[in-house]
Amino acid sequence: MAADFRKTDRRWETKIVLEDWSSFFGNPVEVNVILDKKVETVQDKHLHTFEYLKNNQKQILKSILEKIFSEYKNLQEQYGYDKYDKPEYMPDIDSTEELKDLIDLLRVYILNVEKNNLCYIGFEFACKWDDEHGLGFMTHETKIVEMGDTDSAFCSWIAEEDCKNEG
Repeated sequence: MAADFRKTDRRWETKIVLEDWSSFFGNPVEVNVILDKKVETVQDKHLHTFEYLKNNQKQILKSILEKIFSEYKNLQEQYGYDKYDKPEYMPDIDSTEELKDLIDLLRVYILNVEKNNLCYIGFEFACKWDDEHGLGFMTHETKIVEMGDTDSAFCSWIAEEDCKNEG
């Protein structure tokens, strides 16, 4: 299925069903894919990146889950839930599998910043431990460029900095 981007009032968007993500989360994962607000017309680089996402979704999900899991204990300390709230919002976990009950993919962003003929992709999640700021990732290919709150999913400057730092 090719990307069928449509122009809304403010931006270009389409939907994607991420089958591998659906398998992991145990329910259908269909999300909006939104192009960077600076995009005036959909270009080949955006379509190529959309296809990359579709074809490499399993590896991208694995990278995201591994990053969350590796940072989870630090996040628990940062948020500091007490023994009464911790089981509901940030329970102790032993595997990436247990993250499926704590996060929910909301949106995917394809930025207008590209490196090696592939645009950066951002992922915006709701998470149980921070319903106000959520969780965001900036990725390039399967590499996690940044993990933070939802802004990390769509701030072009993060991708631009990564491009500068890697030459």
